[in-house]
Amino acid sequence: MPSAEWHETGLLNRVRFYAAKCRAAARQDIERVYSAISNSAELSEEAYMRILLQILDQALGYRPVFLRPGESMTTFDERWLTTLLRAHTDGDLASVRFLINSRIPKQNRRVIFDLVDRAAERMATAA
Repeated sequence: MPSAEWHETGLLNRVRFYAAKCRAAARQDIERVYSAISNSAELSEEAYMRILLQILDQALGYRPVFLRPGESMTTFDERWLTTLLRAHTDGDLASVRFLINSRIPKQNRRVIFDLVDRAAERMATAA
């Protein structure tokens, strides 16, 4: 059975992989994205993660820093997002709310929570 550290490294590298894939992609408007996903069929883990990463800079008020997959160092933004996804996967909604409330302005929390919810559910079923 793989160790907890292996799972965390795997999650971190998945986040980094998705961040690298959407680095050059156009940023999305939060409200338009939320409207589109609210009315859409279920999407893949990659689709939800890419949407989340494309609007995260708007929600945070700055562009988060993600390193390349395999790097040994981690950034605050990477630790925050992987902790958020892991807390959701573990069913720790109090931590999910705390992590979102601590960094995301009130008007964007619902959208971020919904995207994290959908992405984490896909990650859990893929694991």
